[in-house]
Amino acid sequence: MSRPKAEGQRKEQADERGRKQQGGGTHGFWQCSRLPGESCKPPNRGGLADIGGSPGRFGYLSRPVDLALMFGLAASLGLLLASHVALSVGLAVLGPWQRGLIAFVVPPLAPFWGYHGKLHGRSLLWIIALVTHVACLTAAAIGGAGS
Repeated sequence: MSRPKAEGQRKEQADERGRKQQGGGTHGFWQCSRLPGESCKPPNRGGLADIGGSPGRFGYLSRPVDLALMFGLAASLGLLLASHVALSVGLAVLGPWQRGLIAFVVPPLAPFWGYHGKLHGRSLLWIIALVTHVACLTAAAIGGAGS
């Protein structure tokens, strides 16, 4: 067999292997069939929906703990931000207004000054929301979706 013919055969074999791996057309492009009733969408190769769950009541839900952590993170962050704004406004109303502004910019000062300024409930809510948020972040980092 001549050298150019052998190279041509190897190239055809490589192209065929590439088509099989990439699911169709040449160079990784999906070639759409123009036949009536044929879909131009590439076949489902089991992307994100096939990560290990099975269709249930809520769709593909492989890890309910991750969902609980996501809701816990969102709720604790919202509560933390709301209580921080409430503390800052309360400090601005109670004492010198600069204290509320500084507490808004430097978050650790808000519960400290709030507790000493008779805003015990808001300060306690801020601390609980922060502890909950850090706990959810730690739990997500230890055993989240990556494991």
